[in-house]
Amino acid sequence: MEAVIFLTLFIGFCHAGDKSCFEYPCGQDDIDISCVRDFLLKKCECKSSCHSDGKPIYLKNAIAYVPNVELSVDVTDAQTTYYGSKIIAFYLNTKTDRLVLAVDYSGLGLDSPTSYFQVARKAQEPLEVKDYVNVTYAATLTAHVPWGPHGLVPEDVTVTAHITDPMPCYKLGPCVTESKDPLIQETLTRFLADRETSVKELFLTKAYYFFWTWLQNYVCDFSYQYNGDIRY
Repeated sequence: MEAVIFLTLFIGFCHAGDKSCFEYPCGQDDIDISCVRDFLLKKCECKSSCHSDGKPIYLKNAIAYVPNVELSVDVTDAQTTYYGSKIIAFYLNTKTDRLVLAVDYSGLGLDSPTSYFQVARKAQEPLEVKDYVNVTYAATLTAHVPWGPHGLVPEDVTVTAHITDPMPCYKLGPCVTESKDPLIQETLTRFLADRETSVKELFLTKAYYFFWTWLQNYVCDFSYQYNGDIRY
């Protein structure tokens, strides 16, 4: 499985054919993450960080939503693991102050022993089931940040997600898959009936967590705790 994260810092627009407006502070080939780190350290208020692929990173919680089946998932005490990460693009558009950082992954995993699945019910409290979840995605993440005097401002970041594999490997616990509750059974059936849409919706909201977890552990720590807001 492969995944790509794009970090885009921008103001305005530059014609794609005008090569004079692009600068490559770390070159175009074999981009070194330490060079990217040094660039951001000089331009932003953050502390240097470093992490190795294959080593899990603790994630306190990550909230995801599946609107088409009226389901939300609060993943807690999770471990996020990145595999085969490689920066494949890092350039600055000098006409628009747009900085692009693209990272490719062979895998992007999430494992949580305790997740809360909540199914919405009209005029009632949601029906909640606690269970474990394990999933490995293939996707593209794109983060857009207005590039101002202080560089990257975490609160201004927006993240979009594009699933490259609509059928990711995942495991759900028996409290969900073997539930006898009619509403849980119906929700699971609807989820699987349009799995591609459901996976896209899930990952769109978790994309923020994946982006910030990677950036702050691998490159620069902004001491930023993402709160679950979705911004477009």
